[in-house]
Amino acid sequence: MKLITLRELTGKSFHFDLAIAFNTDLRIELRTQFFTQKALALAALSRGRQFHFKIGKSDILVNSISDLGTLQSCIVDFHDELLSPRMLGEAPVLIDVGANIGQWTSSAKLFIPNAKILAVEPDPETFSTLAKNIGGFEEVECVNCAAGASPGSALLYRQELSIMSTTNPSEDDTLNNPVEVRVRCLDELTVDYSEIDLLKVDVEGSEMEVLSGAETTLSKSSLLLVELSLARGNTNAIDLLAKLKCMQPKSRIVKFGRPLGLPSEPYCQDVLIALR
Repeated sequence: MKLITLRELTGKSFHFDLAIAFNTDLRIELRTQFFTQKALALAALSRGRQFHFKIGKSDILVNSISDLGTLQSCIVDFHDELLSPRMLGEAPVLIDVGANIGQWTSSAKLFIPNAKILAVEPDPETFSTLAKNIGGFEEVECVNCAAGASPGSALLYRQELSIMSTTNPSEDDTLNNPVEVRVRCLDELTVDYSEIDLLKVDVEGSEMEVLSGAETTLSKSSLLLVELSLARGNTNAIDLLAKLKCMQPKSRIVKFGRPLGLPSEPYCQDVLIALR
């Protein structure tokens, strides 16, 4: 997997800056607050310090440029993929599998304050930050576990960038510093939910296992937003989509998100799928 160059990262950051600067669904004071906070965050991170990034009611503790970049991309992507096309109502039920430190959940609450969200994160250390970051939101529940095909446990291989940690490593992933995590089926986690507006799955190569334990969850979900890992683990994106079609015959692709990685060698891509 080839790394993105500094020039490409700068270009992506500038693209996201423009997207937020001209986003009329965010009040002007929120946009101003965002760029003020970003400048302060970059200054703190360059000195090796953490930074509490406050935007709206969010208070996200960022430890790295990656944390900050993921927050910004989640804000832009949530708006472009879900809010702008009016895919969700005013009080949707959302399941965030692979919540990391809460970037996607915070983006959802930024645009839709009445959203009810279940955030699932396996890494105990990352989960601790997640719980602090989004603990102040109403109607948000955090669960510390991995989602899988059956209950049990698994080794989570922590990567330098926490968003890349995986239970299904590829040859490019480090196998250092693994941690044993609890595995639960989504069907168990969502047993008390009668209707789910959107199920978001970002699990770094373990998508097949997650869906295998989510048959009932999928049947009561309207939308699935899944990050297809194109170069990690053993999951073949085509096989995953074929399995989903067998599980939910009415499923159909609504939209592809931005591919991540080099244009000639993307390593993942969001796909929004209607299930009904």
